[in-house]
Amino acid sequence: MPGSRHTVHRLGESDRTAFYEHLRTLSAEDRRLRFGQAINDWALEAYIDDIDFAADAVFAVLDDDLSIAGAAHLALRRDIAELGISVAADRRGRGVASALFDRVVVFAQNRGRTTFFMHCLIENRQMLRIAQRAGMRVASDATEADACLSLPAPTPLSLIDEAIADQYSLYDYGAKQLLQVLRAGMRRTDAGP
Repeated sequence: MPGSRHTVHRLGESDRTAFYEHLRTLSAEDRRLRFGQAINDWALEAYIDDIDFAADAVFAVLDDDLSIAGAAHLALRRDIAELGISVAADRRGRGVASALFDRVVVFAQNRGRTTFFMHCLIENRQMLRIAQRAGMRVASDATEADACLSLPAPTPLSLIDEAIADQYSLYDYGAKQLLQVLRAGMRRTDAGP
């Protein structure tokens, strides 16, 4: 979003490998926190292969080199939207997860979902803080927590907000691509003929 420190991009089918690489670089503990259980590379690949990019939505914050700093998978089912977020270890504490969360809430609202849902382990303090800050109702037991938020109907403002975010993400992506080209050109120039 233009008002956020981070631009959030919607990923498509062609970004499946980049999303997998982002998740693959997470530590075993980070994967456990993201998925609620230990998950190996084979299970990660199966998870990625099962994502229907037309039915669900995957969003990401991209670094200057176009690698994924953080990603959110929003599974859309009937009137419910369920969220999973992951952020690279070196990008945590910088608002990446909050930017992703804010973007997917508006996306779900604008698609008429009435319930926004998140499930996580009770030790995933960052996600619980984001949920509480957003006003989600949180129910937990000794090991797991469910957070739920009722979404209002789409409004002209929420639709405009999403359209602006989409346009801004195109601009940001183009600028980062141009930066990559310029850096590559400078490396060739520095190397000499």
